[in-house]
Amino acid sequence: PSSAASDVYKRQPLWRISAKTQWDSLKIERLNNLTEEEYVVICQTAFIGSSHKLCGISIAELPSIAANLIYLDNTFFIGSAHRSVQLSVNGTSIEQNELAALTVNDVIRINDVEFSFLAYQQLHI
Repeated sequence: PSSAASDVYKRQPLWRISAKTQWDSLKIERLNNLTEEEYVVICQTAFIGSSHKLCGISIAELPSIAANLIYLDNTFFIGSAHRSVQLSVNGTSIEQNELAALTVNDVIRINDVEFSFLAYQQLHI
């Protein structure tokens, strides 16, 4: 990236934390969590896939690493992690090396798995 682009990254608080800790994302599991509840803090990026070890967001039906969720400048983006993965947002195919900006209620499809990009909500206190 250009120097100007690098400066934008350096100003983002989560990017600074990530650079300092070398953590791209954190997956938090609370005691007595509901099975449908997960907490992921995305400092820079999180993989989506079936690997609990490698992915901040794990879905059993997906390849081990299927997509990349990126947080930059208060916006989430999604992109395919491998050319064999079929990724679409709201029915529009996303090609390899292409990113799609996400907004609330977007429908994401990775291969045969479909899910929605929703706003944060607490399911259980």
